[in-house]
Amino acid sequence: MVETDASSQPAAGGISPVSALWNVLLEPKATFEGLRERPAWLWPFILIMVAVFAFGYVTWPYQVDQRIEMFSQNENIPPQVIEDARASRDNPVVWQVAMGDAFVAIVSLIACGIWLMVGNVMLGGNASFKQIWSVYWYASMVGFVEMIIKGGMTMMKGSADVYTSLALLTPNLEKTGFAFRALDAVDLFSVWFFALMGFALAAVCKVNTKKAMIASFVVWAVYAFGLKAGLGSLVGSMFGM
Repeated sequence: MVETDASSQPAAGGISPVSALWNVLLEPKATFEGLRERPAWLWPFILIMVAVFAFGYVTWPYQVDQRIEMFSQNENIPPQVIEDARASRDNPVVWQVAMGDAFVAIVSLIACGIWLMVGNVMLGGNASFKQIWSVYWYASMVGFVEMIIKGGMTMMKGSADVYTSLALLTPNLEKTGFAFRALDAVDLFSVWFFALMGFALAAVCKVNTKKAMIASFVVWAVYAFGLKAGLGSLVGSMFGM
């Protein structure tokens, strides 16, 4: 797969894997159409993996503080778990931080499988996994921007409780509950990502943009209100997360 990324030579339509890193945020339709003919993925993959690790390392103490606060509100959480969390607050082990990268990699494989099914089954396209893998990672450059902004917000605030979603309107809601998680799912960067995936599906599946955009936001609704809010609130109430 590595050779498909082919350094920085222009893809179809004059788009190179490097310039596509920012063009995907500014001119998504043209960028994805270029990537359709010559799928590239290595550059966004590397950037995002580095960003995930850096974000996790820099914000680790604040993430642990948030976790301890939630654990403390759940009487079913053993005290030893809280003590172990406190012990790792200021000295995170590399593998602990790297778990974020492992999680992102696993989720990306599952997500691309879902997007492939949506594009080829729901929309009637004929995209390959390589094409979906490529556009997924380039669309994920939204996450790169998100980590920079939220990382800065976390450092300035001194807390991991930073939001770019409708959750800002209801700060007093229970954070493990369905209502808060549902509002938090309506996030600027999440909506941006799924909008890009709409353009991506239209390009690689060669279908109408409106049709692809609707399909993309159906996936977003399932993720936002079914997984993040629904399943997330259920797991949160059980484990204090």
